[in-house]
Amino acid sequence: MECIEGLVELLQSIENKLMGGHPLDSAEQSLYDEIGELKEKLAYTQKEAAKHVDEGLLTVQEKEMLVEMNQKRISTLMKEKNSTAVAEKLKKALARKEHLQSLTDEKLSSLSSTYPPPLRHEGKLTPLRKKLLPLQALEGKAKGGFLTLAETRALTEKEEIEGEIEHLEEASYGWFEEEDAFEERLQKSRDKFNAKYAKKSGGKASAKKTSAAGRSGGGGNSVNKWVLPGQKQKGGWESAGGKKSSAKGKGGSVFSAMMLDDSSSDED
Repeated sequence: MECIEGLVELLQSIENKLMGGHPLDSAEQSLYDEIGELKEKLAYTQKEAAKHVDEGLLTVQEKEMLVEMNQKRISTLMKEKNSTAVAEKLKKALARKEHLQSLTDEKLSSLSSTYPPPLRHEGKLTPLRKKLLPLQALEGKAKGGFLTLAETRALTEKEEIEGEIEHLEEASYGWFEEEDAFEERLQKSRDKFNAKYAKKSGGKASAKKTSAAGRSGGGGNSVNKWVLPGQKQKGGWESAGGKKSSAKGKGGSVFSAMMLDDSSSDED
């Protein structure tokens, strides 16, 4: 959300430059030619984020963050000078607070089968994981004795399948998705598979942790990030070996940031 808003501001500055009769440099011209309808995209994203809250599609952690953000919003409005506009904003903020309070932890937990959403490549991962199960059992057999020539050949496929599984898991990492949120969805995918298939074969879906540094989101394509005025160029995704993002410290998932901006925009 902040990224889109930043691009809207940057686009506005480019348009102001054009209106003033000043030529654009190559980077500005490229950006101006490539992006469009940002305000519409911003409005759509805010609308969809608000829809998630209205339908109760939240994790318990997301609800906690939204409650905290909503309380800060109410406190800020209470300190502002009384007016019709402020009263309307406060009314909406209080209505949001009441709705969040109605979303009990039990109610949110009952929605865990549909939210958070499954991995993007879940359909491709399942058959690969199933194909890997007998090879895991075969590998265990190899540790205790000799294998036939056919079994040895079969084991050569194991590393290739594991690599493809890891690639599909990383390609399911959403753009701007928090590492903790992705790891939760990934573990849920593995647990669901193991509960259904692994017990029958004695194997299990790999619990190998994917590298955040190797993820690019959006289906595995690299993300080219524009550097906004006043910002420093940042590196890639934080590595899995580094310190994980704090859900409360950063506002949790991008969804929570969306809701803060949506609340402010909607109520302004």
